[in-house]
Amino acid sequence: MICIAAKSGVYANHPKEKSISAVRLHAALKLDGMLNDAAWQEAPIATDFVQSQPINGGAPSQRTEVRILYDNKAIYIGAMLFDTAPDSILSQLSKRDVGGGVNTDYFSVAFDTYDDDQNAFHFAVSAAGVQTDSRLSQVGEDDVWDAVWKSEVRITDDGWSVEMEIPYSALRFPKRDVQRWGMQIRRIIRRRRETVYWNFVDRSIDGIINQFGTLDGLRGIEPPIRLALTPYVSGYVQRFSPGAGPGIASNSYSFNAGADLKLGLSESFTLDMTLVPDFGQVVSDNQVLNLSPFEVRFQENRQFFTEGTELFNIAGIFYSRRIGGRPRNFGAANAGLRAGESVAQNPASTRLLNAFKISGRTPGRTGLGLFNAMTGPSKALITGGEGGDREVVTQAFTNYNVLVADQSLGGNSYASIINTNRMEADGFMANVTAGRIKLADAGNVYAIQASAASSQRWDKVNQGKPILGYKYNYFLGKFSGNLRFDIGQNVESATYNPNDLGFLIAPNEFTDFGRIAYNVYKPKWKFLAFGNEVGARMQHLEDPRRFSFFRFFYNSWFQLKSFDFFGFRANYRPVDGNDFFESRVTGRSMAIPKGYGVGGFFSSNYARRFALDLHWNFDWRPTWEQESYGYSISPRFRVNDKLQFIFD
Repeated sequence: MICIAAKSGVYANHPKEKSISAVRLHAALKLDGMLNDAAWQEAPIATDFVQSQPINGGAPSQRTEVRILYDNKAIYIGAMLFDTAPDSILSQLSKRDVGGGVNTDYFSVAFDTYDDDQNAFHFAVSAAGVQTDSRLSQVGEDDVWDAVWKSEVRITDDGWSVEMEIPYSALRFPKRDVQRWGMQIRRIIRRRRETVYWNFVDRSIDGIINQFGTLDGLRGIEPPIRLALTPYVSGYVQRFSPGAGPGIASNSYSFNAGADLKLGLSESFTLDMTLVPDFGQVVSDNQVLNLSPFEVRFQENRQFFTEGTELFNIAGIFYSRRIGGRPRNFGAANAGLRAGESVAQNPASTRLLNAFKISGRTPGRTGLGLFNAMTGPSKALITGGEGGDREVVTQAFTNYNVLVADQSLGGNSYASIINTNRMEADGFMANVTAGRIKLADAGNVYAIQASAASSQRWDKVNQGKPILGYKYNYFLGKFSGNLRFDIGQNVESATYNPNDLGFLIAPNEFTDFGRIAYNVYKPKWKFLAFGNEVGARMQHLEDPRRFSFFRFFYNSWFQLKSFDFFGFRANYRPVDGNDFFESRVTGRSMAIPKGYGVGGFFSSNYARRFALDLHWNFDWRPTWEQESYGYSISPRFRVNDKLQFIFD
């Protein structure tokens, strides 16, 4: 994960924003990680990196030099990562896109190609040569996004070196004669738990992407034509043992054919389309024994729905697993059985016929996106009745649609609106519209954020009358500096329901909250950094307005100079409360007695061959004379950079 904060650093000896120029390449570059091509010597050097961790604003322990070249097809990064102890460079092998959770040194570069301080492309490579890439935005980091690019690394007597070739097809940038991009360069020295940046990242300042320096000198480059067509043919053979069930043949055969299309409509906008997709080779979900009253949210693993969807995730009302998921009336097959009948077949998912998405960002920093998908009708087969076999439609032909617009207002401020719509051929329709806004000062120290949404659902049961619901929330405060605080409120009506194309655990909530925190990012006594926060949270049902709970909480964390972490947490519930969801019965609740809880954690330095994670908690409810406790111990042992044992 790349963590980048605001441009207004608090240390006077660090410039607010660095800049460097790229140099045009006139001859082919041999990408071997050696940096011995003559062209590298012509490029200016990005150096004078600054620590962000463990010492905020400190001098780096090792020297780093980075050069940048470009031609008509790609941008090239060359980095010499000097190390006085090259035999101590950690280079644990891992899967692609694992990121910072592995014991290895890292080098990464990120480009804000529209220079809007809110969106960026991130490329990283480990000392073992493993790539990681992601899209950064206000929503967070989309590490599922994958691009095609090249990298080579070499560990030498002086440290280790990196060469990257990032084609323009992996980026989106405006069509201009002269480009000016935001850029950040990061190096992680894992054994020291040290993270250094080319443009200083002040950990006491909130924000992502808006601490980039500037890359200029890119002249006469054109966004490439982006066109890719991938047809497919697949076949399946299934064999069942005799007597597997009524209506189930002993052998089953099926064939599928379709195609995926990617087309660049302009330098900034891309069309992605899939026709009769086959997701048969997508990793399956883990089996979950869900004893809670709430739905389990599963990760999206289908490639079409994971690439380039960060714009559609604004406001959190789009959950792509609804598309091709369980039919809306899946239970109707069993609920309507007649005497002697049984359900022979009842598909647990609908068949996706096609889908497309168009997304991009204009030179005026406006993000626009359109998404559409269609699923075929789903039917259950009922057998054994007096009238013979029959079919029950569990979901009619369905169209899904998402439309979004997002405007950067400069700095860390933005405004967005998104609409989702689900329409079925039998007349059912669900629509959700949401908007959000953030207004921050120039230094991103003080800010106010707010969002609102409304849901509407039409079906035959309500005779054409929509079921209306709403949601809104806001919070404001100070989000940068050592001292931070915020207050806010979240309200969801009992009838708010975005779950036809979104995901909400449960509606009917009226919550007020506030907190105050103080963090120290400079070494003090035995600590490299530490932080503490206290706060309070009170929750009611929105309708009827019934009390749920009220609690105070305290959290702390400490990083020792040995790079071990530990922390404590505590909460106090001064009055009895109610859980209105665990009972599963409307109007009834499960009592939550007053009391208190404490807990903590310890995590040792993963650079050691043996490391340990420990968590513990204790809860006391004096009114009921109840006590409960829990703990977990997770040791790990690293044999070498390619073999590690973890007990979890």
